[in-house]
Amino acid sequence: MVCPITNTDKSHPFHVNLDDSTSVKGVILADQAKMLNVRARDARFVEKCLEYIWMEAIEIIKNFL
Repeated sequence: MVCPITNTDKSHPFHVNLDDSTSVKGVILADQAKMLNVRARDARFVEKCLEYIWMEAIEIIKNFL
């Protein structure tokens, strides 16, 4: 599962802020979570966020299931 990240924060309730603990800046768009084949898309791993950030996104995603 992947969630897009954007630099444009519209203070949407489904956005999760990335803080200074990550080199990637912006917000996670948790309402746009997708399943995709990262190998087929030739995606690359950038970094892992801290657990509390990921858990906040997961809680939002669970509301859509």
